[in-house]
Order: sequence, then C-alpha cells, then structure tokens
Amino acid sequence: MYAPIKPTRYMRGEHLMKNIDTNIYFFGNGLCKDFQNKEHKSSTYNTVYAVYGGRCEYNDGIKNINFQKNYVYILPANKDYVMKRYPEDSLNHIWFHTDIFPIINCNTIIEFDMKTSKYVQSLVEAAIFRISDLYKYLTSGFIDRYILNEKRIIGLPPRKMNNGTSNMESYTAIFNSLNTILQCILSYILLENDNKYILLHDRYIGMAYEFIRDHYHENIDNQIIAERINIARPHLYRIFKQKMNITPHQYLLNYRLSMANFYLSQGLPVTRVAEQVGLDPKTFSRIYKAKHGFPPSRYSHLPYP
Repeated sequence: MYAPIKPTRYMRGEHLMKNIDTNIYFFGNGLCKDFQNKEHKSSTYNTVYAVYGGRCEYNDGIKNINFQKNYVYILPANKDYVMKRYPEDSLNHIWFHTDIFPIINCNTIIEFDMKTSKYVQSLVEAAIFRISDLYKYLTSGFIDRYILNEKRIIGLPPRKMNNGTSNMESYTAIFNSLNTILQCILSYILLENDNKYILLHDRYIGMAYEFIRDHYHENIDNQIIAERINIARPHLYRIFKQKMNITPHQYLLNYRLSMANFYLSQGLPVTRVAEQVGLDPKTFSRIYKAKHGFPPSRYSHLPYP
C-alpha cells in the first residue's frame, strides 16, 4: 500500500505570502490563426494568457470578457467555458497551461493591466524572448509536425519532448527559466492582491493533487487517495466539493483525460494511451467520448492554446 504523504511547505501553509508554485504542461507564443470558437471542458490546469494584440472573447455562461491588449488573464481550472476567436484579427499572445499553487478558486477569472506595472511588463517581455530562444533547439520533425516558425512557437516540459529537441540540456535550462518567470508574474499579480483573489490554502487538497499527479496511471480511487493523505473518504469528498466545485473522482478523471490528450498528440495508439492513464481501453474510449464529443482515435493535435 501507499505510505501517507508528508505535507510540503506549501501544504503546511508556511510560504503562502512568499511565492507561487507552478507546474507547466504546455506553452507557446504567437498568433492563433487556426482556431475559432472552442469549448474548454473543465481542464485540471489553469490557462495564463499575456495578450499583445488581436481579439478574443471568454464566456462561461456567467461572465463574458473581451480580451484587451497588454493584459494578463488567468483562466480557471475545473470549469467549462468557451473561447471565441476571430481569424481576421488573430489573438497574438503567449500562453501557459499550468498548475498554480496555492489553488485559485474555480469561479475566479483574473484580469491584470500590464500598463500598471513595469515589472510585469518586463517579465512578459523576458518570457517572449525565452520562448523565442527555444526555436533553435527544436528538431525539424517537431517543427514540421506542429507547423511552427519563428513567430509561432510551442513547447512542452523537457520530460515530454522525446525527440522534439536537438539539445535537451539547453532546452531544459530555458524551460526552467520560463517556469521561474511565470512564477514571478503570478506572484506579483496574486500575492500583491491577496485580499482581492480567493486562493485556496488547503493542505489536504494540495496533498490529494500531488498524489493524483504521481499515481493517476495506477488503479486508485477516492478511498486510496483518502488513506494516502490520512483523512476520511467523506471528508475528502466534502472539501473537494466545497472548495473546488468538483469531486475527487471527477478531478482524477479530468487529469487522466488531460494526460491522455498529451499521449495522443505524441501518436500513441489508443490502447497504449488507455494503459498510460490507468484505464482499460473500452472504459477510456467511453469516458473520452463523453467528455469531448468524439472518440480518442480522432484526436490529432496538441492542446488548444
């Protein structure tokens, strides 16, 4: 069986006003000419945009936001919403799909005017340059596969690049610097306004997140998660519903499907992807189709930026 998790400094709440932690899944820079309206189905990660041109609208059925130039937007995890794009005025931006700790309330959409902070402006500019630096370390196969150029660049964590980079050491160094830059941007926006935004400093949710991310490919359920973080299963269920508006089981399924999209984008067969995310192929295909509206065999691209 699994040994109980020991709380980290984040989980114990010892550095809540000192820094933000991130875990980047996907990032990029440039125009999004190929995308129009797109429904986001309750992803487990937050999406961060720094916009420097173009047009886009966010709508979750309650709140509607027209993206503005020179703004940073932090969109919620575990929430359905629609992004409306305009091909004639393509959004020009950098983006990150990332976990953010402490966790942002799922009903919170953050808008930050970069013109109010030279510090944030300089960090966003540094992120743009760092992403541009990555281009020379991408293999021609990766560039051709995802139709990239010096003005449209995407990247994944080093452990997921496989044969996508020609120099893993340099790629990793740049990726790590991007993660640090993102943490600095978010720390300024969130922690300077901690009384404005609802950040969830729950140790049990933090421990459950960590366990799910480390063991999603195994045969785990609510009972195993609760035992691992040393609380009763009903209490685990209750704090997820109250604070995250989602059950632990739903979060586990969403995370498995997020990881499945990555494996599918790498060309793995559906049966192999199902194995990688801890599901049998029949169950995986059924859950995937119910979530996305099409079977996993039709997936053929990276996550939507």
